[in-house]
Amino acid sequence: MAALDELSPLIEPLLAATGAPTTARTPWLRAWARCHPAHHPWVVCVYDADDLVGAALLSVRRSLGLRHVVALGHHDSDHARFPVLNQHAAEALARAIVVGLRDLGPAWSLHLEQFPADDPVLHHLAALLSCAEIEPGAPLPVLAIPPDLPAEKYASKKFRQQTRAARRRFEEEGLTVELRYERQHERIEALLPEIREIRRSRDHDRGRKSGLDGSVGENWWRHVTLGGARARAVFC
Repeated sequence: MAALDELSPLIEPLLAATGAPTTARTPWLRAWARCHPAHHPWVVCVYDADDLVGAALLSVRRSLGLRHVVALGHHDSDHARFPVLNQHAAEALARAIVVGLRDLGPAWSLHLEQFPADDPVLHHLAALLSCAEIEPGAPLPVLAIPPDLPAEKYASKKFRQQTRAARRRFEEEGLTVELRYERQHERIEALLPEIREIRRSRDHDRGRKSGLDGSVGENWWRHVTLGGARARAVFC
């Protein structure tokens, strides 16, 4: 975790420069690492002179003598990325990962998911590892939000319809409705306990278990929300 904290200020600009989505950025991945202590972050970087040109944010979990290597955010991220500035950096990063894997010893596995189908690092890895195989997955949509765009400008039509319907129901009950968006980290942190209880009540009222019922789920939700709020990637 110390290496991830130390290198995040260097890697985040590279992720931003290569257009990495929120779930591949360091606030999200650092929150994931804190909530999954069995996974030990492993950061692989490649440089051109003193410039960082490629990075892989991975984790290693040991089980029954086998070291399982996955991308940070495994299972909880819709999109993962290996940020590289060019093809040369992609090849160098793949080679560095392979060297690191072999240093782990003879018993290891590598499972990477949620990467773009044309990710150059994955294809170089597949060429370097004789037992590697790349399988296509289902495509996932990405909503690109320009900086400082008001939330109402990119909210979906369905969301706006649901908001209007909810407002009408409150007004029919004689209640005053105020809709505002909070972007300040301190305000979002203060609202989290109330949001948590609302979400739990909603899930329970629908007869289902809430993702915030257990300490692991609640800690993950809190860490990733506050990390995103600090990076202005989350609003409430």
